Amino acid sequence: GLPWAARAGAGTDCERGHLSDMLGELPERTLLLADAGFVGYELCRELLVRGHAFLLRVGGNRELLTGLEGR
Repeated sequence: GLPWAARAGAGTDCERGHLSDMLGELPERTLLLADAGFVGYELCRELLVRGHAFLLRVGGNRELLTGLEGR
């Protein structure tokens, strides 16, 4: 529940870009909670590579992969 890093910018700034800039500032094993606008393979992969966990809200317009257990 502790806010760790923040960015501010114009209304036209890219929030995903701000998050990418902050990844190096996060403590080890951070749990990142983010809204639907942050969904994307590159971001998820980068978080996993850095040892972080994440919970991202997704909209009904996203297709999720299933049946990957045990692969």
